[in-house]
Amino acid sequence: MKTKRQNYFHTLALAQKSAVLNIFKRHPFAQGGVLEYLLQKYFWHFIIIFILIVLSLVSKFLPLVFKPDKPAVSLDHLVPKGFVLVPIEISNGKDITGIIGQYGVVDLYSYSNKTGLPDKQAASALKILPPKTEEGHFLALVPEKQASDLFQYSDLFYAVIQNPGKKSSKIYKKRKSKSLIVIEEDF
Repeated sequence: MKTKRQNYFHTLALAQKSAVLNIFKRHPFAQGGVLEYLLQKYFWHFIIIFILIVLSLVSKFLPLVFKPDKPAVSLDHLVPKGFVLVPIEISNGKDITGIIGQYGVVDLYSYSNKTGLPDKQAASALKILPPKTEEGHFLALVPEKQASDLFQYSDLFYAVIQNPGKKSSKIYKKRKSKSLIVIEEDF
């Protein structure tokens, strides 16, 4: 026993089927009755094949229209083996941020405690990444074995931009200042 709902859908399907058949009856190829016979017998097969073709075309061209966002990759996954990222504060950081772009190669100078001016070279050809915010620290890509040498210097550095083609970075060990003690005796 069919319910009202089933009758409604059955009637709707027949109406759609007859509408499609009427369209194809006008086609000159259908005069022989072959097309009408195929449509009557395999009507739902044609509809399903048509839907599959449309879906395959849509799925093929959809990535061209809507490019999905790439998953975010954190910086720690990009650090090469044997290297570490060390946060450093650069006094002229605001000046060089616009120049270096995504990364830069710099020479670092440490500040003297006596004069307050940069005086000793702490590192050369060091690759740095600019901060994401204005107040953030730069990140220096340092060989893991030399990272402790960088901590010997004061917290603040002065950077001089180098040619990005410079390959090897070097961190200088802080030299202890030699003291000269003069003892004068009266004989």
